[in-house]
Amino acid sequence: MRSNKLEYDNIRDISQKISDEHSFYALKGDFLDFFYAHKELREELIKDEPVERPDLPDWILPFLAAMVHKLCNDYSLAVPSWVWHDRYYLCEPRFSHNAQGKMKAWLFVHAAGEFKHRNLFVSADTLDRA
Repeated sequence: MRSNKLEYDNIRDISQKISDEHSFYALKGDFLDFFYAHKELREELIKDEPVERPDLPDWILPFLAAMVHKLCNDYSLAVPSWVWHDRYYLCEPRFSHNAQGKMKAWLFVHAAGEFKHRNLFVSADTLDRA
């Protein structure tokens, strides 16, 4: 017998399940698909702070905070207070795709403010899904 209860991972769950960069991108995609499809659960999905883990690359938790911040701004949700904690900011800029030259400049200009604010320079479509 199947349960009618929806099973999903919130931001905290994702932070606990990440094992490497590849799993991060897969979990991020699954999270975004669920977030976009379930308007009624959006606040529940973002409310709990990620788990701080020293084994993760230093940019992953700031990325999760930036992602939540951007989703809140895009969907008129209250931004959870945890996104403002110091651990969600990078000291040094990080450019996705190991960008150099013109690509680096393009990311610097086009990254969403919620990411730039945390020293993350990612493509403007980083939260888009097909």
